[in-house]
Amino acid sequence: INIDFDGTLRNPTTPDIGADEVTPLATILASFDAQGGVDRIVVTWETASELDTSGFNLYRADNAAGPQTLLAYLPSQAPGSVQGFAYSYEDLAVQPGQTYWYWLEIVSLSGATTLHGPISATMSTPTAVTVSGMSAGEETGSAALPWAAAPDAMPPPTMNPSSAALPATSALLALLLLAGALAVRRGQQQNRGH
Repeated sequence: INIDFDGTLRNPTTPDIGADEVTPLATILASFDAQGGVDRIVVTWETASELDTSGFNLYRADNAAGPQTLLAYLPSQAPGSVQGFAYSYEDLAVQPGQTYWYWLEIVSLSGATTLHGPISATMSTPTAVTVSGMSAGEETGSAALPWAAAPDAMPPPTMNPSSAALPATSALLALLLLAGALAVRRGQQQNRGH
């Protein structure tokens, strides 16, 4: 070879071995990660180059050695480019508390493949309940809550410190009952004052 990649004439006695003689890699994987969320696992990867890249196969398994299942094929966003691209895949077919393992297979234009991974992530288990709204209304006829009929005869319910480990649903119901009782009681006290 007498001419460099950039078109300059090579000196046969003192060749300049440099970047223009190096063949760039087809695909350079810059990062590959998975993060568990409340209802999904998001798998992300970024390339620094996609010079001969057709696309990517994303696989998942229940354990690091387990059989891999193809989740998706994502075509290259920069085929034939020395520039990279960022990708993400949202895995919604996951269960709370379960760890999943992922592999990324780079597929070249010729069909050759390179497998990366595994990486793992665990879907989060919800730990809190959010109340977005609450209201109380007046009930005609008999009172819905026993202490609402005779507020001085029966005190509102109290929380027992030993029951601090109530499940989230029971705790939410107790809070709603207590808030409703207090709202009814305040309404009765205001009606007496007018």
